[in-house]
Amino acid sequence: MIITFDGEAGTGKGTLARLLANALGIPHYDIGLMFRKIAILNRKLKFCEIYKLVSLDVPYNDSYLCSEAIGIETAKLAEKYSSTISTIVRAKIKDKDFVCDGRTVGTEVYPEADIKFFLFCSYQERCRRRNAQLCFRDNLDAKRLKIPEGAYVINTTNKTPEDLLQEVLYFKKYLLGK
Repeated sequence: MIITFDGEAGTGKGTLARLLANALGIPHYDIGLMFRKIAILNRKLKFCEIYKLVSLDVPYNDSYLCSEAIGIETAKLAEKYSSTISTIVRAKIKDKDFVCDGRTVGTEVYPEADIKFFLFCSYQERCRRRNAQLCFRDNLDAKRLKIPEGAYVINTTNKTPEDLLQEVLYFKKYLLGK
């Protein structure tokens, strides 16, 4: 079972994906952090170089990888490398069941996912969560961010991570009967 979380910056994709993976006892992969690892180099890369860089064990709380400068570079490079990185991620993740998150993971990396979620919340709430970085990143993302076909859209405004986890677990149980 593949479960994806797409959405704008600051909607809670990573937090909710980690909570769900932990609750289900399955792996979580942060595709956005994998993209940011590639962005650090910010140079022309060959497929084999990118393959070596895409790591499935990138620490989600790495402050450098989560920095705004890297986030902006990721957005710029995403269009250039997204197809290549998507192919590599699919080749490297061998788990049968997992949760992953990223801004376009349900549309570009795993469009065939069993359950897809698209998270959104008010701009004010996203700003509160992520501060001033959103304006610039939103403009870069506007061209490529889409709701995945068949995704369940969840408004995360004014909801705690625990509230959202219960909502997602309900969807999983309802859809898969487990």
